[in-house]
Amino acid sequence: MTISLFASPLFLFTSITTILYILYRTITTSLARRRFARKNGCLPAAHLPLRDPLLGIDGLRASICAAKQRKLLSMLTDRFYSIAPTHTSHRLGSPAIITMEPENVKAILATRFKDFAIAPFRQPALHSFLGDGIFTTDGPHWAASRAMIRPNFSRDQVADLDAFEDHFRDLLQAMPDGFGAEGEEGFDLQELFFRFTIDSATEFLFGKSVRSLSAEGADEAEARFAEAFTVAQAEGLDLIRLGPLARLLGAKRRLSTGERAVDVVHAYVDQFVDEAVRYREGLERGEKSEEGEEGKKYVFLHELAKQTKDKRRLRDELLNVLLAGRDTTASLLGNLFWVLSKRPDVWAKLREEIEQQLGGKTPTYEELRSMKYLKWCLNESLRLHPVVPLNSRMCVADTVFPVGGGPDGKAPVFVKKGTIASYSVFAMHRRKDIYGPDADEFRPERWESLRVGWEYLPFNGGPRICVGQQYALTEASYVTVRLAQEFKALRNTDPSDVWQEQIALTLCSGNGFPKMSYARELSEARSDSPTTYANSFVFRVQGLPQGHDDSLQRHVRGLVVKNSHLHNLELDCPVFDFQVDIVTSRCGGPRVALIESAVGSEVFGSQRHLREFQYYFRRDTGANQLNADCTFSNLTRLYNNPEKITADIIAITGLDGHAYGSWKSKEDSIMWLRHFLSKDLPNCRVMTYGSNSNIGQGLETIRDYERGLQEQIKLEKQRPLIFVAHSYGGLILARTLKEARLSTDPAREMIYTATYGVLLFGVPHRGLPVADMRKLIPDLDNPRYALLDQIISDSEHTLSLVGDFKTIMENRQVVTFYETMPTKQLVFVSLPNEGMYSYQACS
Repeated sequence: MTISLFASPLFLFTSITTILYILYRTITTSLARRRFARKNGCLPAAHLPLRDPLLGIDGLRASICAAKQRKLLSMLTDRFYSIAPTHTSHRLGSPAIITMEPENVKAILATRFKDFAIAPFRQPALHSFLGDGIFTTDGPHWAASRAMIRPNFSRDQVADLDAFEDHFRDLLQAMPDGFGAEGEEGFDLQELFFRFTIDSATEFLFGKSVRSLSAEGADEAEARFAEAFTVAQAEGLDLIRLGPLARLLGAKRRLSTGERAVDVVHAYVDQFVDEAVRYREGLERGEKSEEGEEGKKYVFLHELAKQTKDKRRLRDELLNVLLAGRDTTASLLGNLFWVLSKRPDVWAKLREEIEQQLGGKTPTYEELRSMKYLKWCLNESLRLHPVVPLNSRMCVADTVFPVGGGPDGKAPVFVKKGTIASYSVFAMHRRKDIYGPDADEFRPERWESLRVGWEYLPFNGGPRICVGQQYALTEASYVTVRLAQEFKALRNTDPSDVWQEQIALTLCSGNGFPKMSYARELSEARSDSPTTYANSFVFRVQGLPQGHDDSLQRHVRGLVVKNSHLHNLELDCPVFDFQVDIVTSRCGGPRVALIESAVGSEVFGSQRHLREFQYYFRRDTGANQLNADCTFSNLTRLYNNPEKITADIIAITGLDGHAYGSWKSKEDSIMWLRHFLSKDLPNCRVMTYGSNSNIGQGLETIRDYERGLQEQIKLEKQRPLIFVAHSYGGLILARTLKEARLSTDPAREMIYTATYGVLLFGVPHRGLPVADMRKLIPDLDNPRYALLDQIISDSEHTLSLVGDFKTIMENRQVVTFYETMPTKQLVFVSLPNEGMYSYQACS
C-alpha cells in the first residue's frame, strides 16, 4: 500500500506549524509596527490610485509610456500636485513611497541614513560591470571605499587646470569649421561634452587619456575601451530599469565585434591596475620613477595603489569613479549650454563677467571661484535640470518620514522595511513655494540672495554626498569660461524652445537627442586690443621662465609664419620683423616679454590666436604658468632699468582706452612711454595700468577702478611715484589719491605719501556730457549707468573730486596738457602749482 507524503502526519504537522508561525510573525510584526507608528504620531500618506493595487502594473505602464515620450519627470511632478507631495504606491508587488519634501529627503540621506540602503538596487544591475565600489555598496565596505577615495579630491588635485586646457584644445579642434551662418546644420555639442569628460577623467584616473577628441584619433585600444564603456553603462541602466526582472531578462551586450563590453572594459583597466601595483612595489623597494619630472604628475590610481594592492578592489573603485566623472559633468554642460544657446541675454552677461575678470587669459582656480555670475548659472542649471533627477533607496528597517501623513500632509509617515523609498530632486527644485513663482524659469540672478538647505541637492547630501563635486564644478566652470572666450554667440538650431528630458544614468537634454545642434560664431578681435592704434601688433607674455628665451623667439616666429599663410601674405613682406623685449616684472619675480611685430592686427590680432600660441608653448616647454594676452591688464613694466631705480612712473588710460595702445602714435607706432623714456629716464621704472574701461562692458564705478589700481601698486616696492593720466584716467587717479590719503592701511597711505607729481592729459575734472559721450563711443548698447551718473557734467561725485583734488595735490607738482581744438566737455581745475601746456607746444 502506498502512502502519500502529503497525507503523512509529519508533513501535516510541519505544514500547519509553518503556517501558524508565519501567521504569528505577521500578526506580531503588524502589531509592533502599529505601536511604532502610533508612538511616532504617524498617519497614512495619500496613495496613488491604481487599477492593479497589488503589482501596480498600470502605474508601471504609465511610467514607461511617459519615459518614451520624454515626460516622466513632468508626469511624476504633476502627481505630487494632484495627489500629494508624499504618496505611496506599489511597484511590481513591493510597497513604494515617493516624495519631494525636503525634510523627508533629509531623513533618507542623513538623519535616518542607516535605515536605507542602495545596494539592493545597484548590485544586481551593475555588479558585473562596476563590482564592489563606492556607488554600489553599503555599510563598512562603502565607508572604506569613501575613506580611500575622498582624499584624492583635495584642493591641490581639483585646482590643477592644465589637463583641462589640453583637452579643451582637442574639443575646439573636434568642432567643424564654418558654422555660424543661418541655415547651417550645426553639430552635436552634447556628444562632444561626453567625449571631453571621458578624456579628462581617464587622464586624471589612469594617468593616460583615451583621447577620443584628438584630431589624430585615439589608439585602437583606447577607442575600443571608450565604446565598450558606453555600451556596458547602457546595459547597466537597462538592468536598473528592469528592477526585479533584471536577472530573468538581462542580456550581456556586445560590441560590433561580438565581444562582451564588460570584458573589454575590464581588460583595458586591468593593465593600468597592474602598472599601479608595480609602481607601489617599486616605492616599497625604494626605487625612483624613471619618468623624471613627468613622473611627478598626479595619477589617481597610483594614489589608490598606495592604500591597497588588491587589484580587483582597485579596478572596482576606478570604474565607479569614472562612471560619475564622465556623466555628471557632461550632463551639466549639455543642459547648461542648451539653455545658454536659447538665452543670448544670459550668454552676453556671462561673457561680460569673464571679460572683466580675465581679459582673455586662461583662468586660474581662484579666478573661477570668484566669478559670481558663472556660479549662479551653474547653480541654476543644476536646479532646473539636476543631473540626478530621481533617486531611490531600499528601506532596510522600519522607520519614519517626518512629514507627508494625514489629510494636510504634515503628520509623520510610517515607512516599513522592504519599501522602495524614492525622491524627486527634479520636482523639489521646481517648487514655487521655495523658489518663487518663476521656479520653472532659468534665472541665475535668483542666487544673489537665495539661501537654501535640503531644498537644493545638486550632488546629493548626507554621508553619501558626492566626493567629486568640486572637481565636477571646476571642470564645468573651466569649459564654460573657455567656450565663452571662444564664442561671441551661440545659436541652437533646435526649433523648440521647450527643454525635453533624456534620462540615462544622468539627466541630459532630449531635444533632438542624440543630435543636438549648435552653430558657432567666433569672437572677433577684442575691442580693448591695440588693433586700432597702428599697423604693428604688440602682445604680452607673462610668467616666462628662465632658460626659455630661445623657445619664445621660435614660437613667436611660428605664430607669425602660420598666420601669414592663413592670410595669404607674400613671404617677402616684412612678416618676419618682430622684436622681443624681456622685462623683469618685480624684484625676483616672473618675467614679462613684450613682443612687437610689423605684421598688422588683421593677421593675428585676436586673443584666440594668442591662446593657440600659449597652448603650444606650454605643451612644448612645460611652462604651465605662462600666459599670452593683448589686453595688458594690471601693471606692465615697459623696459628694464639699471640696478638703481629712483622713481616709478605709472600711466593710466582713459575710457575705452588701451593700457599700451593709448600711448602709441598712429603714424609710426612709437609708444613714447617705452621708446622715449627708456632713453631719457633710464633710472625711472615706467609701467602702464590696464583695466576693462569699456563703457559698455567695464567695471561699474570709479571706486571699482580705484581699488584695482591701489591693489596693484601695493604689490610693487614703494618708491617716489609720478602718475601720467589720460582723460577718465585722471578721475581714477584723483579717487585713488583721495582714498589713499584717508586710509588707515599703511600700504595704501604710502601711495599718497610717495606721490611727487602728476601729468594730466585732457582730464575732464568736472565730468562729461553723457550725450557727447554717446557720440564719442560707438555702439554703446549696454552702458554702465552707475558710472555714467558719476562722470556726468557737474555731478555730485565729480564736484566732490574737484574739491578734494585741490587739497590733496598741495605741495605736489601738477602738469596739465590740453587740446588746442576746443571741446566743450573739458573743464580745467585751477591749481596754484599747476602748469598748463597745449599739445602743439610740446610737439
